[in-house]
Amino acid sequence: MTVVRRPLTARGVIASTLIGTSPPLLSARRLVRVGELFGINAGTIRVALSRMQAAGEVAKRERGYELVGDLLKRRDAQTEGRAAPVTRWDNTWEMVAVTAAAGSSSARSKTRRSLTRLRLGELREGLWMRPANLDPDRSASVRSEIAGSTASFSGHPEDDPRALATQLWDLDAWSQDASELIASIAKLSTTLGSSAGDDPDLLGPGFVESAAVLRLFTSDPLLPVELEPAEWPAAELRSVYNDFDAAYRRLLLRWLEAL
Repeated sequence: MTVVRRPLTARGVIASTLIGTSPPLLSARRLVRVGELFGINAGTIRVALSRMQAAGEVAKRERGYELVGDLLKRRDAQTEGRAAPVTRWDNTWEMVAVTAAAGSSSARSKTRRSLTRLRLGELREGLWMRPANLDPDRSASVRSEIAGSTASFSGHPEDDPRALATQLWDLDAWSQDASELIASIAKLSTTLGSSAGDDPDLLGPGFVESAAVLRLFTSDPLLPVELEPAEWPAAELRSVYNDFDAAYRRLLLRWLEAL
């Protein structure tokens, strides 16, 4: 499996830029500047901002546009994946059963998205679970979305929990994607640390690779170490990405400040 680098639309550039910014707020002028990296003109970026504002994805503030709504939840999931806030595992599993009758396809998709953001895996239709090594009160806003349509339980599987983990997530595919991104990010980090590190031509490729890493962080199951496959690359990906991101952000900030 190879990492998918999605084509960058104006909305995608805005979303990825704000998702990767702390706090997730930038002026329209700076968002237009980032769009220039991909040949997207100012008018197209401003139209996308207006549409995203109407859709409840960004809000206009005094200092620019701020990420809100569903995109902010996606940012939270990426931040969680990057930080890996796991706790000690006592072999307990958390389980969530979907109790509501089947609704519209959009309602079902929203429920699945919420359960996935809680890093639960689907064992069979309507039954989701994961090792209970994450904060049970995490992602309160996501939990509130499914509070009336699900029931939660805890328990211990009688069969091999490692085998169960491989049923819930495609760990081989995740590992392959992570290994590919480790190699590409490490290569970019080496260039950023060299005499060519001030070249703005690095900003475009770096942006694309950064977005790919952050997307992968959202799908990290954050397994307890007891269930991680051999040579699981998650910790290495975080380390390599943190080094890259620090250097990339410095270059991006200098470029934006040169307006």
